Amino acid sequence: MAVPKRKMSRSNTRHRRARWKASTPNLVPVTVDGVTQRV
Repeated sequence: MAVPKRKMSRSNTRHRRARWKASTPNLVPVTVDGVTQRV
């Protein structure tokens, strides 16, 4: 298992964390009672 040899700086940690995000889901238009909603 990989073990860090040195303490990671706060800026490096936050930079790495900021990159790890969920992709936005694709919205599909749905018509309800004649009104189009993006769901």
